[in-house]
Amino acid sequence: MLVVATGVEGRSEADPRVVAALRCQKAVVAAADRFAGGRDRDAGKCVASLVRCLMGRPEDTGCAFRASGACAQSYQKQATLLAGLRASIRKRCDAASLLATAGIGFDGIAGRCTVPPNGAVDAVDHAIACLADAHVCAGARTIGVSVPRTAALVTMRNSPT
Repeated sequence: MLVVATGVEGRSEADPRVVAALRCQKAVVAAADRFAGGRDRDAGKCVASLVRCLMGRPEDTGCAFRASGACAQSYQKQATLLAGLRASIRKRCDAASLLATAGIGFDGIAGRCTVPPNGAVDAVDHAIACLADAHVCAGARTIGVSVPRTAALVTMRNSPT
């Protein structure tokens, strides 16, 4: 069970700010779970198709071409997943409930984000990009551990023969 501190401890649940922060936190957790699950599933399909072709059928250029197609579809689906993450969080979270210390407190961890702030997006979108990036990195590490030859296979696929 995930336990999340919201910064609203000690205040009444009747307080509208508490209600908004709790609703936002629930939305963030649910949207992040959907994003991470879908992203990891699609990335896994891409890696599995590369492994199958490059290790099992290294001379079959048609197989490698199909594997590249599966990976391209995976990348397209990831854009849709990111849009869903953004929409779900935006629907339930305003800037105060997502960013403020009295809310979820994303401002308190903004410095840990590997995605630099961008003047073209607001603070809420920056927080969403930070959350997405954290899941992408975690998923990549998981694939790298579960399929240790992933980097070598991708390099082998992209090197001239």
